[in-house]
Amino acid sequence: MGFAIWGLSNFEKPKQNVSLHNIIFNNDTITETLMLPNKCDNPAVAVFVHGDGPQNRWLSGGYRPLINSLLSDCIGVFSWDKPGVGNSGGNWLKQTMDDRAILANAVLVYLSALTELSNNRIGYLGFSQTNRVGNYVACAISLRGN
Repeated sequence: MGFAIWGLSNFEKPKQNVSLHNIIFNNDTITETLMLPNKCDNPAVAVFVHGDGPQNRWLSGGYRPLINSLLSDCIGVFSWDKPGVGNSGGNWLKQTMDDRAILANAVLVYLSALTELSNNRIGYLGFSQTNRVGNYVACAISLRGN
């Protein structure tokens, strides 16, 4: 008796170009991961903006199939542990929607300043409550003229 396990590798951590990053936000260190696809010049980068709840950068493994799919399509991924989750300091329960939007905007500014991403398109990929966060960020970018 035999059987095949199809798609199981989709749940493995990416083996692409993975680098850890930290930014300071509200005096807390936020730990992030940048994953860039192999053999792709200047890939676009999707910045994951989490929905509600204590979510880490992998969504406890739930993001892995999506991350691996994006990487295989030459799209990079940047994700972080919410404050107080995983390796990040702080407390996600004390964050307002404005705080979440300011953090998402700070991540975009941070990534835009990285030399290895100087020619890459960077945008948000959000889940759940991200529509509220995205509206705030869009307004902030519009006011800055970027």
